[in-house]
Amino acid sequence: NAVYPSYTFGIALGIPLFNGFGWQYTAYAAHLTAEAEAARLHSQEQQVASQVYQSWQAVRTATQSVATSDTLYTAASQSVDAALARYREGVGSILELLTAQNALASARSQRIAAQVQWHDAVVQLAHDAGVLDAGGNTHLHIGPAPASSSSGGNH
Repeated sequence: NAVYPSYTFGIALGIPLFNGFGWQYTAYAAHLTAEAEAARLHSQEQQVASQVYQSWQAVRTATQSVATSDTLYTAASQSVDAALARYREGVGSILELLTAQNALASARSQRIAAQVQWHDAVVQLAHDAGVLDAGGNTHLHIGPAPASSSSGGNH
């Protein structure tokens, strides 16, 4: 009587015939999740577009502010010139001249503030439009800076 080793192999296969609609519910839940994510993406796209539009409007407003401040500065500069000429001719008072110079200093300050606001608005637009790199450089072309670079002559 020789003893031979015996081996047994088996394969078990389970096929559920009914899972209580689990697959259908899982598929429907995945479908709803995909729809929710698509709606969230659309909402974020709308928010980005709105922010870029608001930044563009801020640039337009700042550009107008620079133009207005330049006009005010020019008028104040001319007023100082006229007050100085009147004072030199003896028909104007020192108070008139000092008032004109004070108005010019205020106009110069407003002009600088408007230029800073314009540059800030352009940088914000570049950021919101996604064209501002980590080094602060951009390929955004708004046009030349609307204000002249001189700081006001010798008044």
